[in-house]
Amino acid sequence: MRRRPPGDINCVVHFDDPPSAPVGAERSGVNIGEGRRALGRALVEIDEEVARQRASGAVPAGFENELDRMFAELTPHEGVGDQALRRGVALVEHSAAIDLQTPVASRRPGGSFIKRVVRAAVGWYVRFFVSQFSRFALAVARALNLVTEDLDRLHQEVSALRPSMPGEIVVPQAPGERWWSSLALSALSGVSGPVLHSECGAGTLIRALRVAGIDAYGLDPSATSAGSVTSSGLDVRCEMVIDHLRSLSTGALGGAVLEGSVQVFGPRGCTQLLSLLSSRILHKGVLVIASLTPEAWGRAADPLVADLAPAHPLHAETWSYLLARNGFVPIEVHRGGTDLRTQLQQSSTGAPRANEAFLGVLGALLSGPDEYLIIAVREVDER
Repeated sequence: MRRRPPGDINCVVHFDDPPSAPVGAERSGVNIGEGRRALGRALVEIDEEVARQRASGAVPAGFENELDRMFAELTPHEGVGDQALRRGVALVEHSAAIDLQTPVASRRPGGSFIKRVVRAAVGWYVRFFVSQFSRFALAVARALNLVTEDLDRLHQEVSALRPSMPGEIVVPQAPGERWWSSLALSALSGVSGPVLHSECGAGTLIRALRVAGIDAYGLDPSATSAGSVTSSGLDVRCEMVIDHLRSLSTGALGGAVLEGSVQVFGPRGCTQLLSLLSSRILHKGVLVIASLTPEAWGRAADPLVADLAPAHPLHAETWSYLLARNGFVPIEVHRGGTDLRTQLQQSSTGAPRANEAFLGVLGALLSGPDEYLIIAVREVDER
């Protein structure tokens, strides 16, 4: 539904057809379309009645504008981001002017005369302060307008540089046990606090960690996936890893396993992520990062994810550099997964000599294993 514009009482409200009826509407016998049409007719009748009252003089002059002003002051601003900010600035501008014509109506005999005398007597005095306050309020409104315009430009530039990936598109996880699961389990076996696994998928690693006596829980941005894993008895929460880390206290984790969407955070997002982890993970805690290589991203990732993701995976060397800057040492890098170079070498054994040069060039273009695992220990205690 499009909301009636402020100040336009005679505006007819239109309804946009929803993409689909609410779940269970047909089952309950509710006719959504007929209900919307009836509501539309009722609003049209209200508009017509208001027009008749206005024409007959029953509605005092300025009464509708006063209602709009009160509604704007007492209700939350519509919209999000810069839209809500602009509406707030417009309200400041509207409120900057102060009316010196105080009401003098009174039901007491002589009350109106006394009020007019008082208004005339102190008007010159009050006007001096009101004029100064109005100038100040208008200066504040102008400054807020400049800030709003700068924020709008900044928002447009940042949105163009870092487009967000649609919420329904997530980096898929391979089902079952991964090639690096035993490495992660061994690295995390000695931690003393809870272990977080971001985008844990079916919860295979969480289950293995809990069997080993480690207090492990997971995160999954998909409510459906999180709910199905939780129903199996595991602690899996429907949250994004950045939002979850912000809600934790200092030293709340003994370790963490990161995979999935952390691959497409980009340098800025990864720096922010590691900055949070450096304070959330205890001294001697363990951080495990699993990722595709940048070379394998285009052919191994889902086409939608590869095209719409705001960034591509980092090289293992870049992760190592960022980890060292945030106090995670020493760093181990393990490589695994599909290895097209090795497959090519095995399949080319005994090939004719004429094809050896071509196969050598093709092998040089291939980057080796498609995935890598980084294990880092939190050695620097800054708390």
